[in-house]
Amino acid sequence: MKKFKFNINDENLQFLENVSKDTHTPKSKILNTIIHSFIQNPQNQKNNKLDYVKEKTKEKNKEVRLFFTQNEFNLIKEAATKNNHSFVTQECRFRILNSIYNDKFSSGIELRQFILTTTAINRIGINLNQLNRELRKRSVAKINEKNLDMTLKDIIDKIDTLTLNLVSLTKKSQDKIL
Repeated sequence: MKKFKFNINDENLQFLENVSKDTHTPKSKILNTIIHSFIQNPQNQKNNKLDYVKEKTKEKNKEVRLFFTQNEFNLIKEAATKNNHSFVTQECRFRILNSIYNDKFSSGIELRQFILTTTAINRIGINLNQLNRELRKRSVAKINEKNLDMTLKDIIDKIDTLTLNLVSLTKKSQDKIL
């Protein structure tokens, strides 16, 4: 097994200590079990879950040391590479937080896709505005301006909502994993 260090906040440490105390199981074994379970079955969402609340204070996090066999370490390192995490610690944190909390966090690859999607949605909005200006300027086709305005306003509102949701999701995941 390899020795491994990462930070954990007080609330997560308390949860880990309670589970350890209740089950008379070492903390490293609990964390290894969570990670192993997730690696074996990514769809496993039957673990005890908490709602994630971003810490508002700069409270010091707790350090937890983990020991992995070389094979386990290699699996986590491979998963970190696939999820575009630079370090094994980021992958461990990503896996543990997704196992503990109701909120699911996105991997680096998913975050990049969210950013690209946000950019594409914004581009659609820009193209719609350009189309609207051209239609009004040229008057080539007979259009119902009131209907066009309502439709464009509705589309732009939905684009804005989608963009805000994607930005919020991206920000939330970046804050928790990195």
